[in-house]
Amino acid sequence: FPNNTLVTDFEVNVFYRGQQVHHTIVKNPRGMRITSSQVPGPREDLEDIVLPEPTMVKDHEVVRMINKLLQSLVPGLLLEVRGSNICGMRQGRCKGFWTMTEHPTEFEPREVQKEDYTTLYSLQQFVPELIEFIHGSRKDSPLYSIWLCLGEHWPEPTKKPWSKKFIMVQVTPVVFTLLHEISLANGASSLRSSDVDLQISNSLTSQNILSFLQELEEKMDIGEVCT
Repeated sequence: FPNNTLVTDFEVNVFYRGQQVHHTIVKNPRGMRITSSQVPGPREDLEDIVLPEPTMVKDHEVVRMINKLLQSLVPGLLLEVRGSNICGMRQGRCKGFWTMTEHPTEFEPREVQKEDYTTLYSLQQFVPELIEFIHGSRKDSPLYSIWLCLGEHWPEPTKKPWSKKFIMVQVTPVVFTLLHEISLANGASSLRSSDVDLQISNSLTSQNILSFLQELEEKMDIGEVCT
């Protein structure tokens, strides 16, 4: 992470009513524009993720609603790396809401702001969470996949599951996945079970990873936000 700046690819999965309709890897470390338009956007530094038409959906009413949302999504929702933060900004009429899990335990909708950046996740959040996980002081694995719901409140008091939402987009920073998997391969586990015996080279030890993360944590500017 040069100068404590987040540099990563992104794995993107798109779901219509729980059915996966698109998967891609974004190689642009600056981020992406999630849109329904085939016309390139004004932000040439971002990669366009064009959501497909709902041709695979059988329910005609669901198709109608998804198409309505796609039409309002044309200007796009930006997901951009700014320093060590992953930030979102809405540009069109289609509102976006987000969580860090597809199974939230809190049900107050969190909206991505229009024409202003919202900090969704950051290196400053991930590093201490992974350190705690490796130490064993954190029971569960860090949650680093961003779940975006387009055009509907998410989460909501009715506790409607993510699979009932018209459009959901999961965005996962690949570098966080790699660091998490290395820590699992070297002993950290949300299973907390001695029965798991992974046959993986021990050249990267938990101590190596822990030392790297602790050094990184000391260098980070905790007060940095999206601007």
